[in-house]
Amino acid sequence: MLCLVLSGIAGAQMNEPSPSRMQAGMAFSLRQFGWDVAVHAKPSARTWGYQLSGGSLRDPREILMINERLPGSKPFRLGKINHGMWLRPGITRVFEMGQRRSRSDLGVAFVSDVHATLAYHWPVYVYMYRPAPIFDLYELKRYEPEIDDSYMIGGMASPLASFGEGGWIPGVGAALSVRAEWGNYRNMSNSLAIGASLDALASKLPLMQNPTQNRSVFPALFVNFAFALDL
Repeated sequence: MLCLVLSGIAGAQMNEPSPSRMQAGMAFSLRQFGWDVAVHAKPSARTWGYQLSGGSLRDPREILMINERLPGSKPFRLGKINHGMWLRPGITRVFEMGQRRSRSDLGVAFVSDVHATLAYHWPVYVYMYRPAPIFDLYELKRYEPEIDDSYMIGGMASPLASFGEGGWIPGVGAALSVRAEWGNYRNMSNSLAIGASLDALASKLPLMQNPTQNRSVFPALFVNFAFALDL
């Protein structure tokens, strides 16, 4: 009888799910300077983790234009001389305010992160309308607002056309947000966070022709949606 009891206890212990050792997931953020996509991972037994995010970087004061009188014209951004994006590897820390222990629970936490900011900028190319005796042409060239007639621009070229012509500007940043977490499964969750971030670069990011519009410090409010899986 004693052997049967002990074997039953051992079997029950073997059938118990092993505790999760790592939580990993993806996130999407929207802010006034663009959008970010991130991947993140955190050891389940600890409050800190790792995150790598990247996305677009733009000036919210950009003016979108289209020359309707030109045949086949596409939109372009007036005065925008460089595209921008950034990569931000960093460390996150979670301060649990209400831990989610079951499917019906709502978890609440403060999330902070400190990260390096690597901003990349590369030149904007546009299609300039060139009238010709027989066939009108569009010439692909680097956008130079000081000499290019904006009324002869037929559109902005793909950012990939000049992606290899850019340069990097390093910096640092930090963010703080409040996060609500929910989900239909204990090992899988969704979360929605609202927060603020601040990124500072070593020099101004030259996105616009007007130097007064360019900045080296980027304070932002953001909304973040993420999902995570316990591995």
